[in-house]
Amino acid sequence: MNAILQERVVQDIRRRDRFRPMRFRTLIIAILASMAAAAASGLVMLEIAQDVDTEVERAKLQIEAIKTALTVGVGTGGAIALFLSGRKQWLSEKEHEVNLEDVSEARHDAVERRVTELYAKASELLGQDAAVSKMAGMYALVRLGDAYLPHRQTIVDLLCGYLRLGRSAGEPIGEIGLRDVSPDVLETRMTAQRLLASRLRASAEVHWSRMRIDLSGAILHDLDLSGCRLERLDCRSGVFVGPVDFTGLRATEADFRGAAFRDDANFAAADFGEYVRFDESSFAGETRFDLVELQKGASFAQVSFGAAVGFSGAKAGGGLDFYRSNFKDQVVFRRAKLATYATFDGSIFEEYVTFLDATCGYVVRMIGVTFNDFVDLGDDVPIELFGSRQKFNEAEDATRSNCTPRGWRLEPPSEGYRTFALDKPGERNR
Repeated sequence: MNAILQERVVQDIRRRDRFRPMRFRTLIIAILASMAAAAASGLVMLEIAQDVDTEVERAKLQIEAIKTALTVGVGTGGAIALFLSGRKQWLSEKEHEVNLEDVSEARHDAVERRVTELYAKASELLGQDAAVSKMAGMYALVRLGDAYLPHRQTIVDLLCGYLRLGRSAGEPIGEIGLRDVSPDVLETRMTAQRLLASRLRASAEVHWSRMRIDLSGAILHDLDLSGCRLERLDCRSGVFVGPVDFTGLRATEADFRGAAFRDDANFAAADFGEYVRFDESSFAGETRFDLVELQKGASFAQVSFGAAVGFSGAKAGGGLDFYRSNFKDQVVFRRAKLATYATFDGSIFEEYVTFLDATCGYVVRMIGVTFNDFVDLGDDVPIELFGSRQKFNEAEDATRSNCTPRGWRLEPPSEGYRTFALDKPGERNR
């Protein structure tokens, strides 16, 4: 704050230094110069008159010399007077400009003081125990952000900070969200979520653009960020209680590492500009990534999917990593478009999995994967299945064998599983 005040003082001094008054000696010098010019012109004319032979002509030239001297004196004096008058007018206009700048700065300072007062009052309300007071503070902050654009990120940070509260230090993530939450607390937290989402949607009457959202470690209830536009979304170690809706979300950056989704999670038609991280997160309910745009790819390493998961029509501009993930229900990659690769090394598929009509620019690698149900990897996706196996089911064995990826076969059953092997050993499937 002191640095800002010092800078303003320096700027004010520099601005006013441009309008210093003219020194008195400068005016005296100008007058003397005018008189000297008049005298010099008169003397030159008188000297010329001395060379004339007749008295009459000499007298005429002397009179003309005096007139010329007076004319030069009056002319230079008039020029000085005109310069002084013009300078006075210029100084008057510049002084008016300075006054306008001072008024503008005073108005800006008054606005800043008013904003600070409103911000302090709203924050005070947010810190009170009563739910009504908290919600009043939230609405006041949002109205403040609607009116003053430079303060929007600060207000977003404050609301996100409130949502991050309420998590006990060291509390196991498995127990979070299972305990009872008082109606008042739940209502205030959901109000904060709704107010954030209402300003982050592109369709909002007042859209807060390019916001950075930090919900790391937050406990969120029925979160709905569908249609929102964000610069960054940080949900690391967040706990999502109830259904989550990210439909149509657009975020340049996003991080969901270690997050726990207690119910259904919908990322359909979401668009992520940078590489997205879901490592070590868990999805208890149905998960949808249908038509999602992962422009730089994503990592789902060691993720647990407790229900069906869909990537139908998904597009990935970079690699997808599902290293050692666990899929407990069906997995659908139908018509997915993978520009580079996808890896599922060490993953376990408990139910049906399909890549029907999917495409991949390089390879889908499934090394050491376990399939406990039917698998249809299609014929359009290059697959690597080294060390992978499929659970043996005598009733469905013929059907499963017919759906084996092109270039691969199933070995005879051993210990309840059939291992995938290349039709032509020594060659790699491409």
